[in-house]
Amino acid sequence: MIENTNFHLSHNECTGYSSIGYIKTCSKDSNFLWNSDNFGSIIGKHRKHGRFDFLTTQFSLSRALFIIACVIKSGGTILFVNTLPSLTLKKICSFFLNNEVKGVRIKGRRKGISSLKSHLNLNNNRFPQIISSLNRWVPGALTNYRQVSRSIYSYALCATYANIVGNKKILKNSRYNRGLKYFKNFIYKRQIKRVGSSVNKGQYKYMVIERYYVSYALRPDLVIVVNPLDNRHLIKEANKLHIPVIGIVQTNVKWLYIDYPIFSNPTPLFVYTLLKKIVKLCHIYLK
Repeated sequence: MIENTNFHLSHNECTGYSSIGYIKTCSKDSNFLWNSDNFGSIIGKHRKHGRFDFLTTQFSLSRALFIIACVIKSGGTILFVNTLPSLTLKKICSFFLNNEVKGVRIKGRRKGISSLKSHLNLNNNRFPQIISSLNRWVPGALTNYRQVSRSIYSYALCATYANIVGNKKILKNSRYNRGLKYFKNFIYKRQIKRVGSSVNKGQYKYMVIERYYVSYALRPDLVIVVNPLDNRHLIKEANKLHIPVIGIVQTNVKWLYIDYPIFSNPTPLFVYTLLKKIVKLCHIYLK
């Protein structure tokens, strides 16, 4: 177990830098729905939006971060899924740069977005235990891992071969681009140096090649879902394989099959805070 189990979350991190003590949990375009599973957590409604108590969100988020820390420290694998078009990694970084949120001090828009994306990028060789799916979840990727992993591996080999040969026309195939859109978050690249022929005596010519690897694990130990309502197939697959699920739950979401719900609205600020906490835990326990 972890020695320090107290994750200190400020009021701003849970409520989105708001001074109120409750949290809006329904989107602006959706009608207010009361789910029977959330009756114990909803404290009321305001302007047709449900409200969660701040302490409820703080407790559920602290519990989820404790579970994440336990999995990371024990060497487990975490699958992070976010398929909301409005909450892509690039849009989250743009939201912070446009609103000049306190704590983000990066000059230059392009440099700022690339720096934030590299800071929050979980699919890299430094944190191979964290896998993220940010486009579209492929049904059967957990229960039918062997077939899906072969497809992912073929795309990784194709990208590596095109880079070595130097022929980028191979990657312009429509079928390849369509598959890469779904599988690119399961692949990370690493630069390697290959020794070429000697130019002069004692001097060699080095050639840098980007080789692609598959970061998709056979069976993750934990699944984190930002939008459970759109990824019900993923939750069913995780329940079938007895994998615990952490999900951000709104008032209209049925969290019967979610083991550790986080009662909040998936705003860019909240998702950014969650990603930042996960990256910080990786830096602590994956040295």
